[in-house]
Amino acid sequence: SDLRGLFPFRVRAYKRCIAVEFSHVLTDGTGAITFLKSLLLEYFRELGIEAVCPENIPVVTEAPPDEEYEDAFKKYYDPSLPLPRRGKQAYHLSFPLVEKGRYYVTTGIVPLASLKKVAKEKGGSINDFLVATQIYAFQKIQDCDYAEREDKYPIRLSVPVNLRKLYPSHTMRNFFLSVEPYIDPRLGSYDLKEIVEKVHHFLKYEVDIKFLNQQITRNIRGEMRMFSRLIPLTLKNFFIPILYKKLAESTYSTGLSNLGLITMPKPLDEFITRFDFVPPPSPGTKVKSGVVSYKDFVYITFGRLIEEPVVEREFFRTLRKEGIPVKIESNWGG
Repeated sequence: SDLRGLFPFRVRAYKRCIAVEFSHVLTDGTGAITFLKSLLLEYFRELGIEAVCPENIPVVTEAPPDEEYEDAFKKYYDPSLPLPRRGKQAYHLSFPLVEKGRYYVTTGIVPLASLKKVAKEKGGSINDFLVATQIYAFQKIQDCDYAEREDKYPIRLSVPVNLRKLYPSHTMRNFFLSVEPYIDPRLGSYDLKEIVEKVHHFLKYEVDIKFLNQQITRNIRGEMRMFSRLIPLTLKNFFIPILYKKLAESTYSTGLSNLGLITMPKPLDEFITRFDFVPPPSPGTKVKSGVVSYKDFVYITFGRLIEEPVVEREFFRTLRKEGIPVKIESNWGG
């Protein structure tokens, strides 16, 4: 395999910034944040700064419980369930990819209270509102691509769900699934409030154990088949990205991952300015976003593999039109 010899995670440190990068083979966003918290706890301890209370943060001197290693997908796999229907082709950005090795990152820093107030006025949570705003930005971009309504494609977002909140598990391995709220612009143009309401009700309906059980069954059934287990790793590494692009990425336009509010115990929180979540590059969707909240601010980070910041521009313009102040930072100087 071309991946042989590569470590599946790394830690970076530069001036006052500490970053961790993980392969999804190891864990998901929740596991990555748990690791980072534990790392920070030990880092400050080395500096002579002890936390008042670890708040369920793993301590390096203690042996991890067996449950952390649990494959929760296999635990909740039910082979008797029917498979869910696969999504159809979604709208994708038509812009060409930049050369390999380049990745543009843009972060919008937004007051938590202001965002919460506007989201509530629109009829949803902060997550509902951010998902809806990204769909709304894609609708505006697609309007420039296709003049005729019948030529348009559904705009669908992949939104990861942390399954630990729904299933009793403390695993630190991958344990998330995605739901895909969408609009169909062939039915007409949607305003932002309409999309917020659609997203709100969609997530209420789809984030349901019975529906999620079907997804678990689909994901694990292929893994459990003897035929797929006998395929050489070299062939899997070649074909799986192709199948993922055709069967998965083609069905959603972009993705938004929200890790929610991060807290750190006192007095460590006094020494930490912020957290950021940079989404991994995705040539299939070209633009993705990651969201994390810390103290009084929400940090919304877009990563893109195209030259023009079309999604970020429409997204943050919409926030400002709604009266939400945004401070923008980027690595591209635009």
